[in-house]
Amino acid sequence: MKKLNQIILKSIKKTILNLPNHLRCFFVPVFALTFVCYLPAQESKVWDYPVHYGTAEWSKLSTFQERLKAYNIPENLIQNMTTEDLVKTCLEYPEWLLISGFNNFQTGYSAIRSVFNGFRELEKDLMHSKSF
Repeated sequence: MKKLNQIILKSIKKTILNLPNHLRCFFVPVFALTFVCYLPAQESKVWDYPVHYGTAEWSKLSTFQERLKAYNIPENLIQNMTTEDLVKTCLEYPEWLLISGFNNFQTGYSAIRSVFNGFRELEKDLMHSKSF
């Protein structure tokens, strides 16, 4: 597939270079949109939590705080996740039920947010989104 994309791209470049200037203004965006539509979709980067309740890794962690830290998404991965993948990751957060362990859901969410970097990053993504 990658080789096919390279062949198509070379063909498009050659065609564009042979067009008169006034036609390039029209065809360049059309070719670009056509080419982008056929690119393979971005690889999903949903975080698969490596430590789960009951596993050997879980029992090696001596405190609950250490266990909560083990759920954090590595920085190199979190910076490259799409908002959609980040939402999916946050919805799969293993300690999600902690939200109900407080007087209200807002306090519970604040507690989870303070220990899990996925929710903090999701808030940043949503605040920078143009949809608001």
